[in-house]
Amino acid sequence: IIFSFLWKVKRLNSVLLAKEIREAESSVREGFSELRRDILEELRLLESSGKTLSAEEISRKEHILRELELIQKNTEREISDIDARTGNG
Repeated sequence: IIFSFLWKVKRLNSVLLAKEIREAESSVREGFSELRRDILEELRLLESSGKTLSAEEISRKEHILRELELIQKNTEREISDIDARTGNG
């Protein structure tokens, strides 16, 4: 009886943890997508202002886009690692 009870508690904890992880993953993805949209919109507004961008501004823009892509890839990789470790992926 004790073994059965402990097994059920462990199973319930696993289910709850998996649910929390899915919610966290969803929140991170949504937050990152919103941040990405906002940054890209700001860059579009900067480009459409009619002002010619300086070499430094172009360099900074390209840097931001590279960093954004790198952060997205790293975040997706970390989420995949968590999925693999918890058996969700």
